[in-house]
Amino acid sequence: MNTIENILNHYESISLNDTDKVRLMNRIDTKYIFNASTLPLILESIKDSFFVLEIKNKRIQEYITSYFDTSDFNMYISHHNGKQNRYKIRHRFYKNDNVGFLEVKFKSNKGRTIKKRIPQNSVNEIYSEAGKAFIKERTPFNADELKVSVSNVFSRITLVNKKLDQRLTIDSKISFSGFDLQHAGSNLAIIEIKRDKFSTESKITEILKNLRIYPSGLSKYCLGMVYLNPDIKKNSFKPRLLTINKIENA
Repeated sequence: MNTIENILNHYESISLNDTDKVRLMNRIDTKYIFNASTLPLILESIKDSFFVLEIKNKRIQEYITSYFDTSDFNMYISHHNGKQNRYKIRHRFYKNDNVGFLEVKFKSNKGRTIKKRIPQNSVNEIYSEAGKAFIKERTPFNADELKVSVSNVFSRITLVNKKLDQRLTIDSKISFSGFDLQHAGSNLAIIEIKRDKFSTESKITEILKNLRIYPSGLSKYCLGMVYLNPDIKKNSFKPRLLTINKIENA
């Protein structure tokens, strides 16, 4: 089978400026977790329906993400307990571009995700005047009560459908670190479908359904916490974790 890089070379490319038109900062997200060995087949199947983001002649981007939480892991517990109107605070560094952002994601009780961000190249800039003001304005938290709990490194492919109303991110080669531990989920891949209006009519959802890959609402932050913190509450995630374990070891 062709390598991922070879398959992506057969895609039409799209620039970052054009991709920004489909940024969908207020959107509905759907995640799918599957064994990375299936990724070439998926990419081959949808190549005529999507553009691939190309930056500086590269179609696979490298990301480093650090997640902030309180000392009692308020944001993780809110996600675990299914709380509506919850937050995620993270710093994301784009290695290919050598730029970073402090980001806040808000999941509303309507199921929509709203993301806001400001440029900050360093993780510790959250404690700067600008970082503190941003956190205070966008969340119920204070920056001083937050610290990095889990970090991850991964490779990302970004696809945009040719109607320019849907964006896919495909993450693989994911590794986690935190609590003086590391976990490499090298066999996992995560597709996230981001769209402004919920619709089941999509080439990618059809392909995934045919491959028996179904939605799974476990974020990379929660996955990292479960992998690295043996004492963290995880009961409500157990069915999904069993499925992920089977996928990872398939």
